[in-house]
Amino acid sequence: MVMKWHSIGEEMLKLGNYEDYFFQSVTLKDEEQAIVHASIQGRFLVDFADALVELYEQDGVKEINTYHNNTVKLTRTAQQLIVESATCGRFVYAFHDGFEQIFTALKRYLTKIKRDNARVALNDEYPQLASRVYWYDRLTVVHNSI
Repeated sequence: MVMKWHSIGEEMLKLGNYEDYFFQSVTLKDEEQAIVHASIQGRFLVDFADALVELYEQDGVKEINTYHNNTVKLTRTAQQLIVESATCGRFVYAFHDGFEQIFTALKRYLTKIKRDNARVALNDEYPQLASRVYWYDRLTVVHNSI
């Protein structure tokens, strides 16, 4: 299982004055299978990461509304992470494996888009997402040192 966040607008980042990147669509893929899709990625990615953080701390169900009323539902039951969306279907992962893969994919995605156009880091969403990735990095350092 190798997850990857992908946006159709990634090539646009290479344009020097392209600042509205977070208004592009985004898809989370496991290998080549789409798991989640959002028409506008900015607020969606922040809400998605926040929902995962909350589910890490406690079992439950979190719903993330996307543009065009497409709801993504994240559920943690015992040791499972269930990701459901009307556009992509239902996917079940071992919680810690899915959690790790999603955050690792988010970290790679943020690194890639900042490398392609450093100005994207000036958007409001970028530092918010980077702080969630930092939280995840700190969490893994603590768990690996125990």
